[in-house]
Amino acid sequence: MMRFIAAAVSVMFFLSAPVGAQQTTSEPAQANLDERPQQIVDALHAGLLDIMKRGPELGFSGRNDVIAPVVQETFDIRILSATAIGIRRWSSWTQAQKDSYIDAFGRFMSANYARQFDSYSGQEFEFIALEPGPKSTYLVKTHINRPDKDPIELTYLTRGREGRVGIIDVLLGGKISEAARRRSEFSVIYRDHGFDGLIASIENQIRRFEAETSADSG
Repeated sequence: MMRFIAAAVSVMFFLSAPVGAQQTTSEPAQANLDERPQQIVDALHAGLLDIMKRGPELGFSGRNDVIAPVVQETFDIRILSATAIGIRRWSSWTQAQKDSYIDAFGRFMSANYARQFDSYSGQEFEFIALEPGPKSTYLVKTHINRPDKDPIELTYLTRGREGRVGIIDVLLGGKISEAARRRSEFSVIYRDHGFDGLIASIENQIRRFEAETSADSG
């Protein structure tokens, strides 16, 4: 639970602080906002089911090509990637560095999904609840139901920014934050190897995802 609280505080700090020159203040709540968080999560789940059901046919590259635009459409990668590195580091970077990191982070997310969701054996995504969160965020609670196994709980933290709603964190089991996990990992890499080392590490992980998946299917 402490991990979730720390992640939530970090995300909330980013939502109240400028993330870059193109960042705008949060927009007033819209009449249809209650539906949009669930809609974007449903869209992500539809994309994941698609690559799962066509997993062997598509292969890693094909799954990555299919899910990449879905990830771009459903996540606010700018906020999530900034949270994953920390406000002090993010604020010290040039715009070119931020753009390079956001691009690498987005491709890392897509490749990770392509690696993890590679086959289908009756899994189904189930919407559980939509709950308001702090600072105009919404929590979309879902399950991955698996035949003869306990469901996996996934909670999506979403928020509206610049005219759209996006996912800004994913909580496994309702408490293990993806942003917090990446921040723990990326902070050490950045401390030891700097910005170029961080980008190189992310690129190496993407290549490793493809190599591991190809080896498993071979």
